[in-house]
Amino acid sequence: MHRLALVLLLMVHGMAGAADIDAGQAGSGGLFGSRWSSGSSRYVVVGASIPSIDTRRHSPNLTTNVSLPLIGQQELPLPDSGLKVDSNSVIPTATMGFYPFGQKYVSVENLVGLPFFDQSIDGTGFLALGGELVNLKVLPIEFMANFHPLPNSKISPYVGLGAVWVYTYHERVQNNFLFGKKAKTKISNPFGAIIALGADLNLTEKWFFNADFKYICCTKFDAKISDGNLANLGFLPTEAVVQGLKLSTYVVNLGMGMRY
Repeated sequence: MHRLALVLLLMVHGMAGAADIDAGQAGSGGLFGSRWSSGSSRYVVVGASIPSIDTRRHSPNLTTNVSLPLIGQQELPLPDSGLKVDSNSVIPTATMGFYPFGQKYVSVENLVGLPFFDQSIDGTGFLALGGELVNLKVLPIEFMANFHPLPNSKISPYVGLGAVWVYTYHERVQNNFLFGKKAKTKISNPFGAIIALGADLNLTEKWFFNADFKYICCTKFDAKISDGNLANLGFLPTEAVVQGLKLSTYVVNLGMGMRY
């Protein structure tokens, strides 16, 4: 996944290079106005994201399968049970973007969260027994288009729309009481939509400080824990299924940027 993140950033960099060539052939004018006075249409931002994740509802399809002596395999509902994502994380991020066609009002960018931080998922209700439920690694990949109405101002605000893909990997079941030590889990990789509001504080023509707020919606996770065994007793297999867990995420991004 480190390679995937690098490839995506390089793709945006290559698109920016092509846009520079097209802009050079078209001249300094154009539909959207003149180029930056420094001639820079590409930029990179290194910073951090601070998310706050809201589990808006628990899935109505949350069930557990239990094999009971003399009865056999039974699917049992878990009322008032669900998943709660621990959002107490700071995610290092790298963003690469460019202003296509030599203009300075619309930018296109790709943000990648560096894929080496852990995310914790806790259970609620019955699934809260035994502590932390699942631990995993998360790689968020965002594609944004931003509109900058005042690109030449000291403080340049912008609004943006985009999409995010959340790749989950290295999932590990942590709750040995409910599912034992050999349980496995798989969590889906959902897409979401992004609305952004932010600003660049232009320190020089080259350097700037970036801050924005993003609302991420429409992400819907599915999760399954299988091959579990209650309290490692050896005779009471368990598994749990969560379908359609909807999340709303509020993210504050801070970073230092450079145009080139």
